[in-house]
Amino acid sequence: MGKWTKLTIGVVAGLLLLTACSKSDNGGGGGGTTTTTGSTTTSVAPETVTAEAFAAGVCGGMNTYLTDIQTLSTDFSSSLDPTGSPQDQLNAVASYLDSVVAATDDLVASMQAVGVPDVDGGQEAADALSSAFTAARDALQSARDQVDSLPTDDPAAFAVALTQLGTDIQSSMTGVGDSLGSITSGEIDQAFQNEASCQSLVGVGTSP
Repeated sequence: MGKWTKLTIGVVAGLLLLTACSKSDNGGGGGGTTTTTGSTTTSVAPETVTAEAFAAGVCGGMNTYLTDIQTLSTDFSSSLDPTGSPQDQLNAVASYLDSVVAATDDLVASMQAVGVPDVDGGQEAADALSSAFTAARDALQSARDQVDSLPTDDPAAFAVALTQLGTDIQSSMTGVGDSLGSITSGEIDQAFQNEASCQSLVGVGTSP
């Protein structure tokens, strides 16, 4: 497994830890972007970039994302009233996940805008990255969709259902991380090794 995939898996794991800790106290590849003007939809080919530019764009986007998620999680944890009714807590969880999904949408867009590294395996790497975070976004959206149906008439049942929701998110995120494990590229790995903005991602997701 290459360095860049380890960093990406770490970010997915970090997202999992942040969302899980907070609750407890559309698909597509990297094959360019699509713009719609009026009734006309135009596919835009992805830009070809150097491995160094790819590493800088990816790590910069992931750093911004983790900062945003950390802020959302901290705000959520500090504002949640543990003595509130199940309905109040449901509303808070729903609002939090709405914000996390929106932030993950922004991450997916930024990953797709980075471009395709002009190296062997570059297209595969770009596609895998975009697909992984799209899958993460879809898993979070699925969790958000389930929140509205959580039982609020029984606090104990609500707590059990919320815990199960967290478990489901964990399983989904684990699958997303595993999907990246077989992607390797020596040139991309070296670029990630040399990129300063990637160093702050080392170890992300390895501790609660």
